[in-house]
Amino acid sequence: MLCVTLAIMAAIFLFSAQPGESSSALSQQITEKVESTAAHRLTPKWFSSQNDNANIRKWAHVYIYCALGVSTAVTVHLFGSAGKAGGAKQLVQEALISAVTCTAYAGTDEFHQLFIPGRAGMIQDVGVDALGFFALHCHHFSGHCLAAAQSGQNTTIKITTPPAGAGKAALRCFPTRPAGGVVCGLF
Repeated sequence: MLCVTLAIMAAIFLFSAQPGESSSALSQQITEKVESTAAHRLTPKWFSSQNDNANIRKWAHVYIYCALGVSTAVTVHLFGSAGKAGGAKQLVQEALISAVTCTAYAGTDEFHQLFIPGRAGMIQDVGVDALGFFALHCHHFSGHCLAAAQSGQNTTIKITTPPAGAGKAALRCFPTRPAGGVVCGLF
């Protein structure tokens, strides 16, 4: 799995290494292809309602960093779980390692673009990249809580929000009896 993670990182690096003119031309070709097919439904106009090319470029960030998030999370889990019992604490640690790795890579990618003709490194793109891998981690956490709650266990994953000590929240899921459902919420 490490090979997949490194391959995705290499793909991101190669896309970022394209000069601005080449990158824009490729984006325009992809935009035209997406607009002419049903694929346009996968790119809501969240980032730009006027400029489809800019919108698709941002969604490309989200999608490729979601793929990086998946592969990094699996890689960290495979390396981190060797010989360990697991549990919620280990899951949180692995998610944090994966998120920090993806954030650091997104930051270095934007820094790299500062040296490419016609490109710009933008801190807001790190935030767009984060949408991809943080959405994945939230989905993974909720799935873990639901699975544990459906098995009859009360499950809590504690989340500390920055700055340190400013506040805490926890995603908690509880089984409902006798209906057999699950109730989840932030408490």
